[in-house]
Amino acid sequence: MKQIKFIMMLLISLILLATRCENEDCHKAIAFANKSSRDVYVYHSGYGNHGIPDSSFFLPNLTSSDKIKSNETNSHAIAIRECLESWVKETKGRLNVFVLDAEVYETVPRDSIFRYRMVKTITPTLEDMQRSNWTITFTGE
Repeated sequence: MKQIKFIMMLLISLILLATRCENEDCHKAIAFANKSSRDVYVYHSGYGNHGIPDSSFFLPNLTSSDKIKSNETNSHAIAIRECLESWVKETKGRLNVFVLDAEVYETVPRDSIFRYRMVKTITPTLEDMQRSNWTITFTGE
């Protein structure tokens, strides 16, 4: 019985160590404030695409959780499993955040979206994120 209890405590300790919590040196999410007059979809280069999108890139299937309504803020719009600080440093100091008008995404064929450059790209630096308290504010411009 003592061995089982010991093993359980050991497993719980290992799990707690493996799941690092967010703190001032480790952020796992960026808020996105949509201050534009249009609903938008937001995704980031963590979807497996570390470059600026063009017609050769795959547009992921975005869901309602990726959609941010006009004048709303999503506190976990951009979230990854590891620390964003480390991830941004590993990707040469930038995180690409892609913003797509919701009406365009819902009505225009996918192959046309990149061809006609309908995706806005925001590339905040780590310093930008720290200064803005880990929030991207989108005005539509």
